[in-house]
Parts: sequence; C-alpha cells; structure tokens
Amino acid sequence: MPQKMINNEKMPDKLYEAIAYMKEHLADSPSLRETAGYVHISTSYLSKLFITHLYTPYSIFILNEKILYAQKLLANTDDSMAEIAEKAGFSSNTYFSDCFKRITGISPLQFRKAWRIV
Repeated sequence: MPQKMINNEKMPDKLYEAIAYMKEHLADSPSLRETAGYVHISTSYLSKLFITHLYTPYSIFILNEKILYAQKLLANTDDSMAEIAEKAGFSSNTYFSDCFKRITGISPLQFRKAWRIV
C-alpha cells in the first residue's frame, strides 16, 4: 500500500485505510465509529490519529472532503443542488448550502457560476 507523507512523517496504515474508506463511502456519511470498526481500531485511537497526523478532528476532515467532492460535482456536472447534496452525503440541500457557504465563503450556485465562466 502506498504511503502518504505528512510533515516528513509516514502516515500510519490505519489512518490511510480510514481515509480511503471515508472517501469511498462519502455519500453514506460514515461515522467515526463505522470507520474505526472498518479499520479494526477504537474510535478514540482513530480520533487521536486524525488530530496527531492531520491536525484536524474526524468530523471536520469528513466535512471538508464532502465539500471538495461537491465542488467537483458543481464544476463538472449539471446535477441539481439536491442531487449534489445527496451524492456528497448531506442530509438536506439546506444543510449542504449552509456548510458549503461557511467553508468556502460562497454559495454552491455562486461557485458553479464562477467555475463555468473560467
């Protein structure tokens, strides 16, 4: 399995596996418990790995991954906002829009319009 380097440190295999699992199941919004179970470690240890190696809590990491995925969909598809929200694992279109704007500073529609102009 290829190793990712963070701050010149090898990322632990369990963290690498957890991230791969999260990305593969993003639409299902895998919980910390589900992800930890998949990689056969405790939730507290997985949480510690995220903080120690990625300097971010699990919940923030997964939210950022969802937003990145939504940005790809906004830029490369004509899917509706509701479809994108669902594919990116958000419980509602409103929650998706609120999170997107809080993290990026613009609404999903503004992002799509800006991307399509470029």
